[in-house]
Amino acid sequence: MGSLILLEQDSNTAYSKIIERCFLSAGVESCHQIFYHSPNKLENSFKLYYKGDEAQKQSENKKQQDIKNKLETKGDMKIAWQYQNDSASDMMMSGHAVSKTSNTGIFIDLGKEMEVKDAEQRVCVKQVFDQSTVLNELQNFYKNETPSGPCNPRMVHKRVAFRTLISGFKSSFWETDSESQDFKFLADLRKNTPINSFTMVTMPSSLVQKRHRRYFDACISVASLSAKLNPTTVEYEQGSIRKMGYHGLIHVTKCNNSMCLNPAKPPSNEMAFKFKKIGGLQIDTIHLPPEESVETERNEKLQQILKSSNKSISDLF
Repeated sequence: MGSLILLEQDSNTAYSKIIERCFLSAGVESCHQIFYHSPNKLENSFKLYYKGDEAQKQSENKKQQDIKNKLETKGDMKIAWQYQNDSASDMMMSGHAVSKTSNTGIFIDLGKEMEVKDAEQRVCVKQVFDQSTVLNELQNFYKNETPSGPCNPRMVHKRVAFRTLISGFKSSFWETDSESQDFKFLADLRKNTPINSFTMVTMPSSLVQKRHRRYFDACISVASLSAKLNPTTVEYEQGSIRKMGYHGLIHVTKCNNSMCLNPAKPPSNEMAFKFKKIGGLQIDTIHLPPEESVETERNEKLQQILKSSNKSISDLF
């Protein structure tokens, strides 16, 4: 509660929009007051969906597990006996999938769209598309929806909770004169956020800097594994993560630590997700780093070595 999350969008913003819609739909199911802002009224990602059937979700998971069991080999393993009943994909996963460990959470059915009128019968839904007045509108929204009367500040979230989404920050439709105005906007947003609000800001990953992450408690980057549409001469090769049915990767770029002022990354930083019609994105923790991330890390280290070698040679002359 009271935290700000930065979602670094994927290249085509397809999966990030799904996360935005699931974020808002889960807020309606949890009876949170909804506030949505997008710099463009015509091309916004505001959509609400109904809650999915958990029994149907469990039946689909059971069918997938039965298919995996049929494909497994029946030979006994003498050395790696702990992986006897695991498939090739299960060996790379830590076994902490959300759908396997527990049935908690809200399953969103992306095939059942909810109208705004139905959502307004349960909670207050406010949409703002004017960038110049979004902070004032947000401050008035918090003030008007907060119940009057004495209340313990630590227990105010049990009376009312908010869910705020700022979509498309610094996107092509975002109007700004300088970077200082953008940083001031983030500072004012963090200042006006109460302790009983969930706030998410989405931003293109190519424009994210370390300075932007300072204003957030957690930062998550989404990367799509689909083939890019840009013209290229390199032949597309499907990676091992894509062969296992995963549609993208998730990296935690920042996570605040309650025991220390220095933000740290969790040990399970490598995660992959599958897009499902019921449930949204199923996120699994990868036990081994995928081939794509290993290759990018090697390229970054190689570039750093080349830069350092060029500087050392230039210093001699």
